[in-house]
Amino acid sequence: MALLPSITLPSARDWIFSGRTFAAGMLALFIALQMDLPRPYWSMVTVYIVSQPLAGMARSKGVYRILGTVCGAIFAVAAVPTLANAPELLTLAIAGWIGICLYLSLMDGTPRSYAFILAGYTAAIIGFPSVDAPQGMFDTALARSEEIILGILCVIAVGYLPFSQRVGPLLQQRLDRWVADARGWAAAVLSDNYAGWAASNDVQRLIADAVDIDTLQAHARYDTPDLRRAESAIFQLQGRMQQFFSALLSIDDTLAEIKDKSPEELARVMPLVREAGALVRREEDDGGAAGRDLRQRLWQHIMQNGQDMQSDAAVLSRSLLSQLRMLLKLWDACLDLQNLIHHGQAAKQRYRRPARHRDARLAALSGIACFSAILVSASFWILAAWPEGNTACMEVAIICCFFAALDNPAAAAIGWLHTSIIGTLVASVYMFLLLPHIDGFPGLALALGCLMLPLAAFMAVPSQNSFFLPLLINSLTLITIQSRFTLDIEVFINTAFALCIGTGIAVVTFRLTGNGGAVKVVQRLIRAGRDDLLLVARGRSDNADAFIGRMADRISRLLARSPLLGDDAGPSIRRLLRQMQIGLHMMQLQKLRRHQLPPLVALKLQRLMETLDGYFVSDRLGVDDGIAVLDAATAQIRDGRDGPLHKAEAEALIALSRMRSNLRLVAKPGNTPDPKQQGAAA
Repeated sequence: MALLPSITLPSARDWIFSGRTFAAGMLALFIALQMDLPRPYWSMVTVYIVSQPLAGMARSKGVYRILGTVCGAIFAVAAVPTLANAPELLTLAIAGWIGICLYLSLMDGTPRSYAFILAGYTAAIIGFPSVDAPQGMFDTALARSEEIILGILCVIAVGYLPFSQRVGPLLQQRLDRWVADARGWAAAVLSDNYAGWAASNDVQRLIADAVDIDTLQAHARYDTPDLRRAESAIFQLQGRMQQFFSALLSIDDTLAEIKDKSPEELARVMPLVREAGALVRREEDDGGAAGRDLRQRLWQHIMQNGQDMQSDAAVLSRSLLSQLRMLLKLWDACLDLQNLIHHGQAAKQRYRRPARHRDARLAALSGIACFSAILVSASFWILAAWPEGNTACMEVAIICCFFAALDNPAAAAIGWLHTSIIGTLVASVYMFLLLPHIDGFPGLALALGCLMLPLAAFMAVPSQNSFFLPLLINSLTLITIQSRFTLDIEVFINTAFALCIGTGIAVVTFRLTGNGGAVKVVQRLIRAGRDDLLLVARGRSDNADAFIGRMADRISRLLARSPLLGDDAGPSIRRLLRQMQIGLHMMQLQKLRRHQLPPLVALKLQRLMETLDGYFVSDRLGVDDGIAVLDAATAQIRDGRDGPLHKAEAEALIALSRMRSNLRLVAKPGNTPDPKQQGAAA
């Protein structure tokens, strides 16, 4: 397999980014040399690690890097002098610290996780080389912190130069496009000729936009004050849009089911459906008056025809109208929030960032794997008395922290090894052929520019970043520019060899403890959704916003792996979307059971939840068993009623009907790619 399958030439914007980054790198290197810092090249390397095409991203990454570096330095200052006489205990302490930091990083899952990673491997970078000289630990930690902070400050300073691109305007554009795409999808669903959501890429595109928006939002607060003030409105818009997508999917399913079971009933409700579609399609702002009027008429229609709930077609019709009311309410809320964001205003209601999926088991295994790999490399270092063994330990820590979250970390580590070899060749040319003949900083800058400018331009192309970034970092690290040039071929070879050995240990560790690739990750995502449903059935989860946030995060993670999953991507996404629908309807049933239903009906629903508990927890029960349970509960509510149903009973029938439809759709051919997972379809 080629190291880089295809080359995309950098654009003009990429070259501008490269020029700005080179200016920041040279500024950091010049100041570090003037300050006579022990490793001035670290300031330059930090510039290339932190730099991002968007100013807000670079600033946020810089802030998190400073926090992580300071925390890692504090730990190293505390641990190394204390345990210097017990190298085994010191190794355990540093390895344990890095494993814990990696675990916290994977559990956090936001851009803030970068601080945890830095706190981990900074302790290794500062601690391992200082084992033989613990008395200078504080000076080493201080110098390391100064070098990194200097590089970050230079990146931030250069970010104020012309042609710098801010995150805020880009986020605003993405939010507007997101809402516009949602409007287009809703208008298509609420029309006569929509072919079904599976026939288009609307859902996947909207989910992909949601991922981009979540990433941009985390950085926009660092370069756009208006969006910092509107942060709560952005969070709330994310949550409401996720609910909007869920409601629209449910309407899509209900329309298809009514069309299949009762075309006459569909003809009766389609005028209202079309009117709702026309309302969503409108871009004129009337303060929500038209939406309130249509929601009121939908409610009147539901109440006028709500007594007829004995047939499935009638239940489906009432369900559709109820879902339309919710959809219109959510749409008005989204438009209001979009308006607040445009004006840089906070939402009236306090709203936190949408909840995220967390895989505690995978995070713990990754932390343990990193801990084990560092112990192996440190043992080799101690037993072999290898002078550059500390470099191998540092490399293991860096590789494990960088790649642990990937589906195939071993492949990424092998790619890093390849770039390390190429970087060694590049660095050897500079160290032995070019640098000995350079006198003065201008000549040094010119020589480095021949390398750094083109590599950074290619690095700015997203599809090539994973190759050119490590190539650039490894090359600059091995060139080791310092105030006084020294040429020691033995040290150079030992350092390069140590980097390869450290990377090799990380590769073996990943091979032995890998997370199983994209397919295994998807199976864990679906299992996690099923576990969430189990908590809802047991009455231990009733926060709809948090539930939707976790499910939406799982869907976005699955979507990111769709190129690797091939034909299985669509069915897996649909399964998670069905899980979201089932969970929301179960929450509604739990709420009705506790507060609104007559005691006898509430008891029946309690028994239903207990049965569903067993359904979600046992792989022996299949989809047919779940549908049978829901049919029994529906029959129990309907039987024995001579008069009209209680309002809450009608709502319960609607929720049961939607749960049944989602279970049935999960079981359709093509929606369950792995037959062994048939019992886990929900």
